[in-house]
Amino acid sequence: MKNNTAIDDETCLQLKADKDGCGEEFVNKAKFISYDDSNFANETHKKSDSTKVIAVCPFILTREGGDVFFHDVLDTGVDVEKCGVKSSTGPGITPEPEKPQKHAPTGTSAETAPVLLQPTHLICQLSNTKENVEGYNDVLENFSSSICELKAEVAKAWKESNINKAIAANVERLARWEANLTKNQITSMFDLEGITNSKSGVFVKKNGNLTIGSTGNIFEINSKTKGVPAAQTYIIQNGNLIINSDIKYEDAALTFTLGGLVNPRKIPSAAFIVIDGNIIIDESVGHIDGILMAIDLDGEENDGQVKQKQNEPTTNLLKINGSLIGNVYDLFKNRQGAGDPKKDEGSVTIHYDSRILLNTPPGISELIDVRQAVVPN
Repeated sequence: MKNNTAIDDETCLQLKADKDGCGEEFVNKAKFISYDDSNFANETHKKSDSTKVIAVCPFILTREGGDVFFHDVLDTGVDVEKCGVKSSTGPGITPEPEKPQKHAPTGTSAETAPVLLQPTHLICQLSNTKENVEGYNDVLENFSSSICELKAEVAKAWKESNINKAIAANVERLARWEANLTKNQITSMFDLEGITNSKSGVFVKKNGNLTIGSTGNIFEINSKTKGVPAAQTYIIQNGNLIINSDIKYEDAALTFTLGGLVNPRKIPSAAFIVIDGNIIIDESVGHIDGILMAIDLDGEENDGQVKQKQNEPTTNLLKINGSLIGNVYDLFKNRQGAGDPKKDEGSVTIHYDSRILLNTPPGISELIDVRQAVVPN
């Protein structure tokens, strides 16, 4: 059998979801003939069949709620809305380009008087109708939302420069723990036993790269490693975090207390924060549990990225249970596998995880307002 699809990088970039769907559709035909001897004589059965096949372009998914905020419109992959699903179950937002300020004219005529508007969720409601409001429909191009996608003037606190300033103000407090990771590689949590201040759950690597896991193995975040809490924060400053294996949480079902209830402090959770460096993920990695955050504070052009280790495309799918923060363009561009959109088999699929509320990784609340993850009754 040979796959003759025309789907490749160039085709997907040129594909228009409103006209072409989310990939290439074609009829696949198969037939067989059987004989009753090895000389291919005396035909016994002959049959054929055909079905429609869709070769899907790469696509990104986010699930279990949560806002998706793009500083720049995503131009890689394809919008899977035409496959019958939405890219995100939460709202998708991108900022409106700043417009030059104009001096207000004198006078108070109805046409020139300034008007103050308070944003409301009516925008989301309107954008979900058939008579979609112009400017709130498909503004993210290759990304769709089941709630709404909109381009809007965002508060100063949402702008990248202000986010970095706010983070910079907290870096000293976050990194108040001394660098206690002297190793360049951690293959399992047993490597954390006995290191300085391991009971804090904060592990700091400064001025060098840190490699997590080894190829073919799983790095497990658990509650059973002696002297290490289940909630952990890894901080890499002026270096890269290199992820060489899947990172998975220990099964929460194994953390029951004698009373039959889960002890929140034994629920594994992890945050990986890279300051002035990059998060580099091996193409073999298919599953990561935790918060991944890459931040550029020193203004270096190539910092703050979430990248693939091999600078070439792979068809391996990646699932992240947690959050993803940083410049993710390289990762999204190089993860080109695609499964069934209705089974959440995206090139990259991000599932928001409530563990950040149940057992918050130490120090993470100084960088992320975890209260935003609480849904009011």
